[in-house]
Amino acid sequence: MNAAAKEVFVAYFGSPDVLYTILAGFLFLVMALAWMIIIIKAFKNRSEDRNKDDVGVLWIVLRGLFLLLLLIAVFMSH
Repeated sequence: MNAAAKEVFVAYFGSPDVLYTILAGFLFLVMALAWMIIIIKAFKNRSEDRNKDDVGVLWIVLRGLFLLLLLIAVFMSH
């Protein structure tokens, strides 16, 4: 990034705290890993019972995306 782009970023979002950025990245990583584990288990449960529909897995995926969106919104609002 050049200096002008950094100035625009700092003017729009504010100067990021290094510790705050590291914490946000760590929490995002933990949330994403937990979400992937939950999705893998949901697919495993679906494959064991063929009579279930895929709506349950879809809702799990959508809830995970919503939680990731909330996590991003909380850290972007700082």
